[in-house]
Amino acid sequence: MPHQRIPKNTKTKKSQGALRLPTTYANRKNDNEIFAAWHSYVGRWISRDEFGQEIISVAFTPRLPRPGKDKPHGTLAGFIADGEHEGVLFFKSLANKTRRGETVFINGDLYRADRNLTRLQATLRLVPPHHTRGKKPGKKRLVLQLKKKRKTKKYVLEWVGAVSDTALSTVCIIGHRGLGFAGLDNRPKALSRAWYFGASGIEFDITVPYQYSWTTNGEQSRIPLLNRLMVYHPPLLNQTCDIDSIPAEFSPLKNIFEKLQTYSVPFVYVDPKLTWLSTNNLKQALKNITRFAHLPLRRGSSVIVTIAASDDRSGKFLSGSEAFQSPPYFATSQLSWTLEWTEVDKARDILARAKKHPTTLSFNLTEIDGSVKWPLIEWLFKDVSKRDEKAIQKKSQILVFWTANDDDHFRGSLGVAKDRERMGRSGEPGEIGIMTDAPHRLAYWLATQRKYK
Repeated sequence: MPHQRIPKNTKTKKSQGALRLPTTYANRKNDNEIFAAWHSYVGRWISRDEFGQEIISVAFTPRLPRPGKDKPHGTLAGFIADGEHEGVLFFKSLANKTRRGETVFINGDLYRADRNLTRLQATLRLVPPHHTRGKKPGKKRLVLQLKKKRKTKKYVLEWVGAVSDTALSTVCIIGHRGLGFAGLDNRPKALSRAWYFGASGIEFDITVPYQYSWTTNGEQSRIPLLNRLMVYHPPLLNQTCDIDSIPAEFSPLKNIFEKLQTYSVPFVYVDPKLTWLSTNNLKQALKNITRFAHLPLRRGSSVIVTIAASDDRSGKFLSGSEAFQSPPYFATSQLSWTLEWTEVDKARDILARAKKHPTTLSFNLTEIDGSVKWPLIEWLFKDVSKRDEKAIQKKSQILVFWTANDDDHFRGSLGVAKDRERMGRSGEPGEIGIMTDAPHRLAYWLATQRKYK
């Protein structure tokens, strides 16, 4: 059976023909070959010290092959949500076997969740359960060795439970600014490494920088550089900055789009920061963004791209006829737009009057009742109304929640999305996306929460 890299459209009365978010995780129903290859390793494993205290907890699960790589068995990912070795274990080889065909060990890497994304050599060896006559066999064990330069550490991992491949292959994990932890956000390194940390999609910000110009009366004015769009977010709450103040390590938007296919993530959420622009400049910026986004798609890229509207003017433009007057704007179903429901002032009106409907509705968790984003100051934010939640329930759009970074955030996102009294999604593949600074933590949580099987 061929591996299903991108879920097919879910055809129900409610969501017939609707676009669905892709996932990079294998599902037993569709990818038994991949699960069979990694069967001995799949599960939750724990290493304890001599006092019985937990040192490492790893959730191992298979992932689908990346385009042109990792065939036929995909990869084995091990997510570590906290501790000294927080990060991701990554294995892609089953070549080290005995004459009987039994795997002795597999080689891979550990990518640590730090600013440098420190890489350690990793070796994983399966230890068969110990059998004693008249007694049940012992627990399954793995021996994990981590090596950095000349230092090697060894950990014995015991199997403590199964993982949920259904949850991982249902919810799209979106890396906020690629990888938002440790100040990595929007850097090319964060975008290109997001897949390794568990993301099936990435989000990044677009800044329209400016340069100063002198007016005839001797005053300075800011001239937006509409053709020099940067993948960057200015410090604090600023939406723009002087072009000369952007560090050299950040990339122009065009360069990032040209490299998207190499990042191995099949979904991209683009967040332009445009509210400071005049209406004409805002429209031109959006046209430039769609033009850059379309270039790799025209060359055959399979990536799905959505452009977010975070204010009324952007929403009205992207939902109207002007955005579609001529190619290359939205010339493919892979390129669409998202209505950021909690950011625009007139979300219901924009959606009702749209000539081109958004494929996605997105929500800031600070304005979702029960999400427990910032409990001490939650009273400062106005939640999405019950009326709006009921209206959203009747729509077919994908739901994306941002930014979720701990178990309460993850639980709150899925709670509002799947509650039949709220937004009421059925939980079928690709209906829900969760944006997070730490994709590996969300992957671990989805794999180990049995409630969301």
